[in-house]
Formats: sequence, structure tokens, C-alpha cells
Amino acid sequence: MDIFSFSVRRPVSVSVLALAVLVLGLVFSGQINIEAWPKIDIPVISVAIAYPGGGPPEMEEQVSRPVEEALGALPNLKKISSTSMEGLSITVIEFQYGVRMDEAASNVREKLDAIKGTLPPGIRPPLVTTADPAASPVVRLALTGGEDLRALRTIAEDDLKPLLERIEGTANVEVTGGEERAILVQVDEGRLRALGVPVQQIMQSLQSENLNIPAGRITAS
Repeated sequence: MDIFSFSVRRPVSVSVLALAVLVLGLVFSGQINIEAWPKIDIPVISVAIAYPGGGPPEMEEQVSRPVEEALGALPNLKKISSTSMEGLSITVIEFQYGVRMDEAASNVREKLDAIKGTLPPGIRPPLVTTADPAASPVVRLALTGGEDLRALRTIAEDDLKPLLERIEGTANVEVTGGEERAILVQVDEGRLRALGVPVQQIMQSLQSENLNIPAGRITAS
């Protein structure tokens, strides 16, 4: 007996079955999670290493190339590429699909720890991140006004950011753009070469003098 004959011979049973399916669908439809970005593992890991003051050639030779050589032996590796720019090296590692990204990220950190001593002094700790579509910002706000870019950034960091962070459900607030206060040091490359002083020595001297030292206590009555 096929389904059509059964439906004609037993209409009540078919109606009850259809009603039961409809009721179950209505009950469980409210319990199904709906996500704009479903949880998926993208087999891509990026490594960002900052080296303040390092030019693109130095970043390529002293940072990007050693990192590529160290990470090139990772298992299930599909592709590795790097970009070197002023003071920053970014290495992108792509793995085969099916790789457990937590283990892959752990392997990347172990390889970076192994070559830490061979990298130039003064570099910042490597930042290892995995590709996560759900980590993209949900809301973007633009701040405009008659103030200059430095004043606008100060307002965004000191006034708006604390207010937004206190909103329930807010995970993180980041401020980008504008101008940050900085001290620019210009060196005479010709005179440095004549004196035999490398640029790295100037950087190290500035870093060693830029210290925050406690000066004591102040008691206010």
C-alpha cells in the first residue's frame, strides 16, 4: 500500500499525523538558535609582529623571513605568505580544511617561541589570531565635528568609549582613525653613517630613557 492509497483510506489518521507534525514544528521553532554568522572554522591564522622603527627591508629580512621559515614546517599547511611594511610584519598561514584550529594556533605559538631569541631586540610580542566571522564589529559609529582630528580622537577615547562599554551586551569597543599624539624624531642619516652609529642604537637609547619611575607619595588632607 503506497502513501496515496493510505491517505485516501485513512484520512483521519493522516490528518492527526499532519497536525502532530505541525504542533511539534511550532513548539521547537522557538527553541532554534538563529545566527547571522554560523559557527565555522576558517583554516586561516594570521601572525602580526610589530617592530617600531623597522623599515620594510629590515622587517622582511629580520622578521618576516625567519617567521616564514619557522612556520613552513607546520603540519597540514596549505599556503603561507607575509607582508612587510614600516614597523609591522604580517604573516598569513592557510591550512587544509578539517584541521582543528585550536591545535594549529597552539603549534604556531610554539614555533614562534622557539625562534624568539633569533628575532631582533625591541620587537613586540607576536599577535596570533584566527579568522572568525563572528568577531567582526556589529555597529560602526563615525564621529565628525569642527574639532581637529586629534581632539576628536580624544573625545572618542575619553568620553564616548566609556559610555559605550557600559551598555549591556557590549563585548568590546575599539577606536580607530583620527590622530594620536606622538613625538617625531628625525635623524641625519649622513651624519650617523659618518659617526658609525646605527639607527637601532638611537632607538635603544630613546627606549631606555623613556621610563615611568615612581617619585614618591603625595598625601592630601
